[in-house]
Amino acid sequence: MSTFGTANEDNAHLSRSDSKAVRRRSVALLGSLIRRCGCGSG
Repeated sequence: MSTFGTANEDNAHLSRSDSKAVRRRSVALLGSLIRRCGCGSG
């Protein structure tokens, strides 16, 4: 499994703001992947 520009994402002691940023980036990446493959169109 590979990650795209998500360094330290598996770090267990992220600060609250860091974890929010990581989650936001992860959601954005996931959304872009879904839109690219067209899986979200039903």
